[in-house]
Amino acid sequence: GLLLTTAGTAVIAFSGDLLTLAAGNIVLGFGQILVTLTAQSFVSTLSPPGQLDRGFAGLTLAVSIGQALGLPAVGLIVSWSSDASGVHTTPALFAMAAVSALAIPFAFPLRDPGPRNPDSPLKAPESMRSMLGTGGMKAALLSSLVVLSSMDLVLAYLPVLGAEFGFSVMTVTLLLTARTLATIASRAFLPRLLDRVPRERLLISATLCSALPMALVPFV
Repeated sequence: GLLLTTAGTAVIAFSGDLLTLAAGNIVLGFGQILVTLTAQSFVSTLSPPGQLDRGFAGLTLAVSIGQALGLPAVGLIVSWSSDASGVHTTPALFAMAAVSALAIPFAFPLRDPGPRNPDSPLKAPESMRSMLGTGGMKAALLSSLVVLSSMDLVLAYLPVLGAEFGFSVMTVTLLLTARTLATIASRAFLPRLLDRVPRERLLISATLCSALPMALVPFV
């Protein structure tokens, strides 16, 4: 996953046409999915019993911290490398590829610890149908799909809106960083919220808190 992420970012940096740009984005997206799924799998296997929520909260918090540090850094690089002729993103893409490559050595020490009790019989893997039949699973999946799709659209079109309104690169970067800082706060308090609020209520309230501000974005 990290190799594909690095390669995809490098392809985008060197792209000179839409086909190469599309190919780089496909490789980058596939690599990011692999990294996300693998990281979540390690959280499931390495978290102590009863601490799965804290493990996933820690993972998402680490991702948000990385975004909070990376967004301003990339924004500064783009601002420094741009001029009156236009916005130049190639140096920032090279920097992102380098950071992604630096993360590769940290993945080698990770090992699957295997079952905690080797003598216990292994459970047969659940089918997709049985997983979807678990109570609350369908609602959680639907909520996640809606929220993540909305966030992706906002992240994709906010720079376009910024360019249309004449915002500078750093202004758009600060807007995206503000969103990331809010994400850090919410994920830092997630374990405490789960101790006090039922999951169903937290899921509904979090979805509403995400949907209402996004609905107001076109009217701002």
